[in-house]
Amino acid sequence: MTCSTESLELPLLGSAPYARGWLVLESPGTWPARAVEARVTPEVTAWAERRNLKILLARHRDKRTPGNFLRYWVSEPTTGLRVGTRASAEELPDLDSCIPATPLLLICTNGKRDKCCAIEGRNLLTQLEATLSESEYSTIWECTHLGGHRFAPTALYLPDNLVLGRLTIDAAQMLLTTGHIDGQFVRGRSHEIPCLQLINSYLERASQIDTDFPPQECPDSDHTHEIFTDDSHYEFHISLKEFGPARKSCIDEGGMTSHFVVDRVVQSSAEADFN
Repeated sequence: MTCSTESLELPLLGSAPYARGWLVLESPGTWPARAVEARVTPEVTAWAERRNLKILLARHRDKRTPGNFLRYWVSEPTTGLRVGTRASAEELPDLDSCIPATPLLLICTNGKRDKCCAIEGRNLLTQLEATLSESEYSTIWECTHLGGHRFAPTALYLPDNLVLGRLTIDAAQMLLTTGHIDGQFVRGRSHEIPCLQLINSYLERASQIDTDFPPQECPDSDHTHEIFTDDSHYEFHISLKEFGPARKSCIDEGGMTSHFVVDRVVQSSAEADFN
């Protein structure tokens, strides 16, 4: 049994890996298990670290950048998604030469890292290729490890920094055509800590507005977060619960895993269940 099959009862929301922003580098060909470490030069890595960007590699099944150039994308919450080209894998990105980019859906297929990503991710890509138009499919790229093999197929939607799991063909199609997706596939926004991933999801559903609160400390135990909006005061009672046993990847030995959940929400004097 694969790790993604074993983990179907684990909650998705709050599991997005933290990254303030992303640097996505076009990298054709096969990838080793630790692809970013193997393919990205120390100079490019240092450039990304100075800007607090997490690096992903990307490739397209039947689409290459014209000529000998390699595309790259930079996604940051304040500037959106931008795209540029490099003459080689050694060349540093140049933000001044980047232009605004159309939204991008990255699906993890890093099979050397975990077989669930290879099986689930590639199966989803095959279905989407058979269903979508050429222009729609051109916005979908394969990517290296996002974190969370057990939630495969995993994906990242930019510029929203939206990390997804257990993605289906219908959900992916809706996202690409409308920019929206059902909350059951959302792991969280990567520029938010786990507690805020939970809180913002609740507030977006409750008020139908986008929220973006500054980072807060998230204790590794049961705790309460207070959030103030224009017209409300919320208390989110959050607990750290154990689930499992479940493996983090197919090569993991398994065991119990901890995950934040919202037990209850108090809005002013009114109390509501998170469910």
